[in-house]
Amino acid sequence: MGRFRVEKLPKEERIKLVGEFYDAMSCVKNREEARSFFRDLLSFDEIAMLVRRIQVALLLIAGYGYRDIEKALNVGGDKIINVQRSLQRHGEGYRLMIQRLRKIVKEKEKRENKRQRELGNGYPSLQSLKKRYPMHFLLFNLVDEIGDWLQDDGKVKIERKIEFNKRTSKKIQ
Repeated sequence: MGRFRVEKLPKEERIKLVGEFYDAMSCVKNREEARSFFRDLLSFDEIAMLVRRIQVALLLIAGYGYRDIEKALNVGGDKIINVQRSLQRHGEGYRLMIQRLRKIVKEKEKRENKRQRELGNGYPSLQSLKKRYPMHFLLFNLVDEIGDWLQDDGKVKIERKIEFNKRTSKKIQ
């Protein structure tokens, strides 16, 4: 059986195929549906590769250089170049998702803070968990830092976070 090659399809069929994918994506209504859909559609490694692209886009938008991103995220230059090209050509998709992710993170923090106030000091707060396990919350931490940077040019905070993530990843290895 031969490999499927999208470039061998006529242009009209390619457009229809991509349109069907966009229609399928637009049917996803919430996080649980997205989790189920992507769990069935993609392998864990494919999902991780997509998340890495989002992380690279976050840092590129914040103005970081290729070397800093390579060190902070342990990604190759090719991936950074590809994401940079996407941001230069279009980029509105990345920017929209980053903006929405930021809102989601803020809402989660509000809910968690409310829950902590109701429970008292019995459990660690989301903020303390994010600080204690930065690699587990890397995407959320990056979204937080990008939000700060966009609001008050807190680039120094992001640099500190990258430096912290470098030290943490060296300890893990």
